[in-house]
Amino acid sequence: MLNMKKRDKNKRNKTRKRVIIIIILGIIALILALFGAKIYLIINLLIGNDVLVRVNADKENLFLYHNQSEVIKIKTDILANPFCTVYCNYSFRDISYNNLLESNNFSLKSINPVLKEFELNSPLKGTGQILYGFEIECNSKKTYFCDTSEEIKSRTLLLTLNYNLTEDESKLKQDSKQELIQILTQLDYISINLNIFDFLNSDLSNYIDFSILNNQSLNIKSLIYSINSTAKQSELLWKDQNYQELSVQLEVLKQQIEEINYKFNNLNKTLYDNLTSYNILADKIEMTRFNLRNLQNLTVSNTTLIEINKTLNDFKNFNLILNQNYTINHKLNSITNLENKTFQLLELAQKDKDLNLSEAVSTEQINNLSLIKGNFKNQNSSFEPVFNDPESECCLFGKCEKCCDDSCSKDESKFPILFIPGHSFNKEIFSDYIFHSFNDIQNALEKDGYLNAGSIFTSYNSEKGVWGKVNYPLTVGSSYYFDILKNTQGETLLESKADNIDTYALRLNDIIKTLKEKTNKDKVIIVTYSMGGLVARRYIQIFGDSSVSNLIMIASPNKGISGSTLSYCPIFGSKIECDDMNQDSLFMNKLNNGGIPKIPIYNLIGIGCNTDGEAGDGVIKNSSAYLDWANNYYINSSCGELFQYSHVEILNINKYPEVLNIIKSIENSSITDF
Repeated sequence: MLNMKKRDKNKRNKTRKRVIIIIILGIIALILALFGAKIYLIINLLIGNDVLVRVNADKENLFLYHNQSEVIKIKTDILANPFCTVYCNYSFRDISYNNLLESNNFSLKSINPVLKEFELNSPLKGTGQILYGFEIECNSKKTYFCDTSEEIKSRTLLLTLNYNLTEDESKLKQDSKQELIQILTQLDYISINLNIFDFLNSDLSNYIDFSILNNQSLNIKSLIYSINSTAKQSELLWKDQNYQELSVQLEVLKQQIEEINYKFNNLNKTLYDNLTSYNILADKIEMTRFNLRNLQNLTVSNTTLIEINKTLNDFKNFNLILNQNYTINHKLNSITNLENKTFQLLELAQKDKDLNLSEAVSTEQINNLSLIKGNFKNQNSSFEPVFNDPESECCLFGKCEKCCDDSCSKDESKFPILFIPGHSFNKEIFSDYIFHSFNDIQNALEKDGYLNAGSIFTSYNSEKGVWGKVNYPLTVGSSYYFDILKNTQGETLLESKADNIDTYALRLNDIIKTLKEKTNKDKVIIVTYSMGGLVARRYIQIFGDSSVSNLIMIASPNKGISGSTLSYCPIFGSKIECDDMNQDSLFMNKLNNGGIPKIPIYNLIGIGCNTDGEAGDGVIKNSSAYLDWANNYYINSSCGELFQYSHVEILNINKYPEVLNIIKSIENSSITDF
């Protein structure tokens, strides 16, 4: 019995020991797992895995007519260490008029897309473009299991709303233009003929009572002033492309023109009637004087002689009537009576002659009274109103100007800057990570006169000039790791990081074509980092430099890589890329023996780190980066812990502000220097 109890006790002790050992081993395994996870996360961070922000819109360019609206959907994906909490701020701005439309912040742990919807409305008048910008910034806070650089990662979307006239408005635009031209021409016609009236008034006012005509003329001039004011307002509405309000204004103008035409026609008729009477008066004066002179050459009876002398005296006195304020009809009646009297006297004189009567008529001087006949004919207007089509309006940060057209395409100050990142250090991570490479530089350049347009991919369906209307240069990032597959279903974005540099140069060609198409510019400025410099140089070697204004390279292995950099390169990155960058490769041989580009090349070289026994940036040696035929700039740097090489951090403008300063100085001087 005792032996049995002893055996049970030993058995329980062994079981307890096994449990303890299992627990200890479990704890050790857990510690190792946690430690391994920690090491894995640290390495993951060092090779590029950190917060990744993606953003895209279902529609980046809207084309609307007046009073139309459309909803755009912006999708944001945030990827990060699953143990990290990501904190994000976003803003949606009308950057044309510098208005913040919406901003907010959020945090998340799960990898879920964030979808935002914004309704955009077209203006009610005019043509042009409104720019909108969506920007999101995200980062994580470091904890034991959240290994993060805590750097803010941002992405930007540039959205355009292009607005235009409706078909009805386009027709109204042309119709109203013709109506305004007719109205202004008619006003000019009336004004010209009123000036003629004023001339006749000053010339004939002694003979014709112009008081009624003057009142009519003053009334018409007052109407002209009023109509001109309305017409000027209408012209401004036309230029402002406010055709709805203009249509109402034109109805008012038409009524005013009808009124002034009626009054002008009445004035015309009254003036014509008076002038006709005046000319008849002039003819009768001339005829009366002619008859009186004929009578002076005759011998008449004493009775006839008395009548002739009386008529001569009446003709003298008629001059007083002519210059006094009598109506034209009164003057006409007076001279008509005199004219008739002379005809009667000529008949009597003929009878006296037949009777051989011999009294001679007085040879007293006959009054030399005569009138210059007036002539009035309406003059046609030679006035040709000029109505240039209203200019489309493009605004940025509250400053509005005429939208750029093809005339801007060669403006060097408006050439876009294309940022091309380098070799992806980790082939397993998303290529989107490299879009964050130039974030800080793009944001800084926006404060210096460049619009941050986010990123661009090559496309077969690029809207021509949609980014080129605003009179402002822009910056845009892109990557040769993406390509477009086009089929009957549309375009599909593909990612590939396992190609050679020649293939990347072909993709860069497509990117540049797309950017030139979207901005409607003849050339682009290229800024590259690391292997991106080789891609850009190869692009120029293959396709020429006609599309490139200048090239700025940062930390580029221009003569290839060797030593430890070459050894470690294919461990994480693509072997094909590493093979091309080998200083002894066929690619590097072709690149460096293929001629010197004719455009300005600027080469920024990091030094200060021991790089395989030479000065360099920890990855690229100075002897590899330096180019005899380029404008070389040295960036003094230092190297820290594992992977903390200046080559990796050279785009950090907080640590290396001279990189940004050099880029700015190059862009500010290149326009005048070259």
